[in-house]
Amino acid sequence: NPIIVVLCGFVVILVLFFDFHRKKKIMVNTVLFSSGLLLLLPAVALTGVWITSEKWSTCTGVRIDVLCIVSFLAGLTVFLTWFVAKFSKKKNVVEPYTKPLNLAMLFGHMLDGLTSYFSIYDPFKMGIPVYGEKHPVPLFLMDLSGGVLFPILKFVLIILIIYLFDVLYKEDLKGHERFVNLLKIGVFILGIAPGSRDILRVSMGV
Repeated sequence: NPIIVVLCGFVVILVLFFDFHRKKKIMVNTVLFSSGLLLLLPAVALTGVWITSEKWSTCTGVRIDVLCIVSFLAGLTVFLTWFVAKFSKKKNVVEPYTKPLNLAMLFGHMLDGLTSYFSIYDPFKMGIPVYGEKHPVPLFLMDLSGGVLFPILKFVLIILIIYLFDVLYKEDLKGHERFVNLLKIGVFILGIAPGSRDILRVSMGV
């Protein structure tokens, strides 16, 4: 829809204008952020149209309930992790678990793990259409435990990755913060990309 594209472009221009008005120049980070918005907003708009009204392809039914439950559980896991770390007495060990990028990694992988668990095993008997797992390792873990082991191991894996980067090898990695952050962004993408795809597939009924 050309109207959606025009509106999204208008939002991006507003972001750039606001940055210029505030700082008297346009920062590189703002340009990168705006470029991402230009790609993201049309997809968000079309997803919203699909969920709320028009369907232009085959659909088994919109499942906002699944979207809300999985997002809530992933967010709750992140919040509890932050809460325990924030008020723990061992600040030198748990302080990294309050950092935004580390919590983003955790959220991305919990979204992926929980979506796979819900869409394949439907633990709450919500009548979700049957989906399958194509990757052998997650499939093995799910078959081994009835599905619940997969999100648990995802949680443990991210906790260990954060511990390795920010606690165990913190001194060794001093001076390489940019490289470490790039690795963390890569880990985040490996979780949020399949997680977003899967939760949207289930929610949109495709």
